[in-house]
Amino acid sequence: MTSPPKYGSTNGGEDASSSTPLLGQSSAPQQKGMAGLGPDDFAAATLAAQAGSSRNAWMDQPAEDDIPDDFKIGVVVADCDEAIRRAFIRKVYAILLCQLGLTAAVSGVLMLPGPGAYVQNNPWIIIVSVICSFISLFGVYWKRHNYPANMLVLTAFTFFESIMIGTTCSFYDAKIVMQALIITTGVFVGFTLFTFQTKLDFSSFGPFLFGGLMGLITAGLVGIFIPFGKTTDLVIACIGVLVFSGFVLYDTQNIMKRLSVDEAILASLSLYLDFLNLFLYILRILNNSNND
Repeated sequence: MTSPPKYGSTNGGEDASSSTPLLGQSSAPQQKGMAGLGPDDFAAATLAAQAGSSRNAWMDQPAEDDIPDDFKIGVVVADCDEAIRRAFIRKVYAILLCQLGLTAAVSGVLMLPGPGAYVQNNPWIIIVSVICSFISLFGVYWKRHNYPANMLVLTAFTFFESIMIGTTCSFYDAKIVMQALIITTGVFVGFTLFTFQTKLDFSSFGPFLFGGLMGLITAGLVGIFIPFGKTTDLVIACIGVLVFSGFVLYDTQNIMKRLSVDEAILASLSLYLDFLNLFLYILRILNNSNND
């Protein structure tokens, strides 16, 4: 992995947002380190890669633990009784809410002038958090059937992700971050409710979404070494919003069709990464608009 950039000694607020945009190139200069690596490219490439990795375990058969007869191997949530399906959904979104709450809390702290300046001037923090988040991500797969180990590993993953997101947000004005958060929440909730109400099947979206995801990962890696212009960056951000809006529809529907009842951890993990990726791309669009 390439070394991180030398962050400028900004104190957050409008100056940090306008002088060092983290997600997307703009007319304002951006700090770059070795090989042109910028924090925007780093965060975008990392989260897109994690979003792809989070789906690798979906086709695995659940392990044979002390699962009741209703939850036998191969029985997915969609084939269970309605009461079981409802309990699964409540558990998934309760976990997701806790994850987003922790991320919001950590990000809020890192956006304060003192902590924000510290993480910006100590890039090893985000490097360590990314490495630890990937390690804990694989730990979630490994322990996904074992309680409470699965919850502990998921908490660790969420914490390390929160540090990366918080560091990203520290480069922006709080107003832009709040706008992105509100828009992301509205889009996420709206598509979630639509998916639960509609009879449309989004399974056919899969190949197109995964193709788009691979394109975003490739663009993120290229952007590390060859920074894009403002227009190209805005186009990539818009594509990212479309792709992860589609993933919200796809994942919300398919967690019922592909996961067993004891895999609520994987369901919340996929939705959490969908939310974070959607947030970062919306933040990039707002930052580009703000710099016009």
